[in-house]
Amino acid sequence: MSGHLKLKEYRESRKLSLRDLAQELGVNYSTLSYWETGKKTPRAGNKMKLANFFGVPADELLKKGDN
Repeated sequence: MSGHLKLKEYRESRKLSLRDLAQELGVNYSTLSYWETGKKTPRAGNKMKLANFFGVPADELLKKGDN
């Protein structure tokens, strides 16, 4: 998945839509889309929510998918 963040891979592995995960985290789905594409980076609090939800280190979620 060149160019996509691992966040998308984790979300899809759980068979969640952008809207489903956004609702779970309490963020707008377009914000989540920006995070997945790397256009924006989640703030520290949201990084922790994501990491806790997926059970992985926060930095792992923000790596490129082909790393």
